[in-house]
Amino acid sequence: QCGLDTVEVVLEVYDLNTSIRSDTSVCITNNTVPLFATGAVSYSWSPIATIDNPLVANTFVHPLATTEYICTMTTLEGCIVKDTTKISVYFTPPIPVLPDELNLCYGLPISITASGAESYLWFPNYALNRNDSSVVIITALVDTTYVVHFTNSCGTTTDSVFIDVHTPVINAGNDSIVCPGQSAFIWANGGTSYTWSPSSSVTNPVAANTTVFPPSPTIYTVTGIDQFGCIDTANVFINLFPLPFVYTSPDQFPFLGDNLLLTANGSSFGSYTWSPTDFLTCVNCQNTSCQPNQNITYTVSFTDMNGCIAKDQVSISYDGIIYVPNTFTPDGIGVNNLFFAKGGNIKTFSMYIFDRWGELIWEANDFSDKWDGTYNGVMCQDGTYIWKIKFTDFSDKEEQLNGHVNLIR
Repeated sequence: QCGLDTVEVVLEVYDLNTSIRSDTSVCITNNTVPLFATGAVSYSWSPIATIDNPLVANTFVHPLATTEYICTMTTLEGCIVKDTTKISVYFTPPIPVLPDELNLCYGLPISITASGAESYLWFPNYALNRNDSSVVIITALVDTTYVVHFTNSCGTTTDSVFIDVHTPVINAGNDSIVCPGQSAFIWANGGTSYTWSPSSSVTNPVAANTTVFPPSPTIYTVTGIDQFGCIDTANVFINLFPLPFVYTSPDQFPFLGDNLLLTANGSSFGSYTWSPTDFLTCVNCQNTSCQPNQNITYTVSFTDMNGCIAKDQVSISYDGIIYVPNTFTPDGIGVNNLFFAKGGNIKTFSMYIFDRWGELIWEANDFSDKWDGTYNGVMCQDGTYIWKIKFTDFSDKEEQLNGHVNLIR
């Protein structure tokens, strides 16, 4: 309540320079090991059962099994430090643990682990990342036997491992050439599993033998794995013949009974086949003729010298056609005296003529029927008359036409 004051306290930190012997090993037949420690003014070792004098810095121990010894040390400043050293006791020379044989793929590394000893030494020092470790990486290019010395405090034992170097050989073939759009057979051997690429046009990308549909000249690569897990690749080239083409005569719109010529022209020398064969005079000719009685579409298949096929079509349509004039002059002079319609490819036909009041004044049921401009034997007046036509074509489709005709004398 009378104010604030400050006091300082000095904390001294002492450097520790204590140490004891490092871990070591002995054979049971010679198990006397010196222990030593430094950097303190008093020492205490434990466990005391196998220690000659546990209260001195330097003493001897006689372990009967692997033991950790603890040294408790007090420095001049009164600091207490504990440290540990391990004495490993061996009863026999090493018992090696090492594979007898390993398979190595040519050009690839393999890791080998040895165990059962304190230290290891590999011979020959060929294609090793190091020769003094329990784990080594080998990249040998030829078959090699490696001898390993296994060592502990009781002695050295030797063992060996044979490295069998395998060179995988994946074969594929054969290169071929096919027509555009056609398939090709490809195969591979030398492995136990396969993968083809590009896979988009391969029927079964993981089969040894498969079928491909190349969209363009394509190199197919197969990656094969043999029984030792070694990988190799091979290629197959599938080329494509030039794409043939063929074109036919234009679509035709004839009258029934006309004799029609069908023509085809291919991109090179080759053969032609027409289908269907109905009404054709020649099925395997470049040019043929026909006289069909119905609408029909013919397809011509052109096969070039490489066996590649191109197709084109020509359609024949018997569409109904009717022509009706718009004026006639029934004046008895002899020119344009009669009114009639003309047509073709017509199955049924009816024509009706009406006056301006809608009265039917003339009727025809055949293209041979002709109007002379009279009604009930009386000459009709000059003027415009309405006509209506109903007909069916060869597809049995009913249609109707309307128009007018001018009668002029």
